[in-house]
Amino acid sequence: MSVLPAYEARAEVQVSDLKQVLENTRIEDPEKAVDELYKELGSVDVGPIIKALGNDIVSIKDDFDSIYSTLGLLDEQGYKKKSVDGSSDDDPIPKFQPEWGKIRKNFEEQIWESKKIATEGAARANSYRTVMVPMIKDDGVPIEAKKAELDHFIKEIEATTNSAQRMAESFLELPTRIKDFRVRLSKALVQVGLNFTGKIQQLKQDVNSLIEKIRGHEKMRESAVDWARKRLNVKSMGVSLLCNLSSLLGIDGTKILLNATTIGTEKSSLPNVVDIVKEVRSELSDLTDRESGFVLIEEVVKQSLGRTTHLVGRLIAIAEVWAAIRTEAQEISIAMKSGGQCPTEYGFRLYLRDDKVASPYKKLEQALRVYASQVKSD
Repeated sequence: MSVLPAYEARAEVQVSDLKQVLENTRIEDPEKAVDELYKELGSVDVGPIIKALGNDIVSIKDDFDSIYSTLGLLDEQGYKKKSVDGSSDDDPIPKFQPEWGKIRKNFEEQIWESKKIATEGAARANSYRTVMVPMIKDDGVPIEAKKAELDHFIKEIEATTNSAQRMAESFLELPTRIKDFRVRLSKALVQVGLNFTGKIQQLKQDVNSLIEKIRGHEKMRESAVDWARKRLNVKSMGVSLLCNLSSLLGIDGTKILLNATTIGTEKSSLPNVVDIVKEVRSELSDLTDRESGFVLIEEVVKQSLGRTTHLVGRLIAIAEVWAAIRTEAQEISIAMKSGGQCPTEYGFRLYLRDDKVASPYKKLEQALRVYASQVKSD
């Protein structure tokens, strides 16, 4: 049995040779073709999205890179969060730059995968129009042979449908991950801020407590010096009077009194407290400076994260393109299957007429080709 002309045609057009297949068909006005695509669906106008895809990809990459650099600045600081029990300096906040890098890498992988899928889908559509359409119109080809060939193209349109569904879900997953990332980063920044606030508040309390202690000590010293100026001395006081003064002035005050009366000096008995105050104040100053630095970095991070609004919007738009492609491919698949189930030549041709399959498939091919052409290497 000789090979039918339609089979000879498909033998010359292999889907595996995508470049050759796509070069066989030229789009006279691709932008116009894309503009007309899916208008009958009444859902998303994907034409402008596909035409803007090239610029959008560049913009999306810029957003990813800018946020990545900013997160590196944050990670370098090693900020710590407030612990669950309220104490300061628990564990450091997570490193956010590596995780963002993974999301960025996933986008790059998906956009190149979508180019491959678009190229393959366009090649399948081209193959249908160059092989199946002539066969449908050829009265010399038996209906059984036409159905056998149609089964091949049904599998191909189903492959396009499934791939488009997978792409739509993949591009929708990225905005979800980005939103979750923003929530966790925002919570971490709040914890860092609370940690700074808690530590600064505690240090201020420590300084005030030490100052009060010094003031109390100064009052005792003044009392002891006052006694010394009255020329009291240990020998003339007697043990009983000294004990009474000790109970009145306390241990520190008594030491001051003894120093003032026996040695004639007015040295402080708490020089270490003064040194501690200086150290705490220095620590407080350093911590306040670090907090100011954190506030600046936090503002930069928040401004950078503001770009995720545009980023998420563009990713959702790409997902909508693939959802629309899936819907159109599914409609074509339904028409093909309906034609394949018809026992008569008339019914077969009725379901597979150009306005039901070939014309929508041509629009789909054009959209996929334009999409693939917009994804370019840097």
